[in-house]
Amino acid sequence: MTRKVIAALLATVAACGGASEPTVIGDGAVTVETFDDFGNDHLADSEVQAIVAGSSTYSYETFPATSGPHAGTWAACGVYRQEVPQVFTVHSMEHGAVVIHYDPALPPEDREAIEKAATELGSHVVVTPRANLAEPVVLTAWTVMARLGEVDTASITQFWNEYAQRGPERLPCPLEVDQTN
Repeated sequence: MTRKVIAALLATVAACGGASEPTVIGDGAVTVETFDDFGNDHLADSEVQAIVAGSSTYSYETFPATSGPHAGTWAACGVYRQEVPQVFTVHSMEHGAVVIHYDPALPPEDREAIEKAATELGSHVVVTPRANLAEPVVLTAWTVMARLGEVDTASITQFWNEYAQRGPERLPCPLEVDQTN
């Protein structure tokens, strides 16, 4: 899909109240949508437990989520091979993390490239597979999202450089999880 088609689609979404005009960052390879701040309230522990158990769901205003009510605990920064529920990644973004969501069906070499890029960033990043993505890779930070049509580690780094450590609660987030072993 060409950049003009993507820009037109994003403009349509913005006109429908989904996002503001898209922003281009870095060398122009990354188009970023900015969304309203849907709050940072904590969900009750019982709600979070039901969501994690699969007996309940929580619908965010965007997919993947860019803000909104979330668990009282966050996902530690790092690389996950199991899908991290959004109720935890939203809290990580509140603390300034960038979340790299990838299609679980990506070839192993693409997944490994994402994991290597995240490890090199060193902090404020959560990598997680995410079912039902419309694109192979989606990057989120507090109120922003970039959709990548392919694995592009330079774009991942540009997005991280622009949006890491910009959540409403900026806290340290060193890489603590490595599920690649």
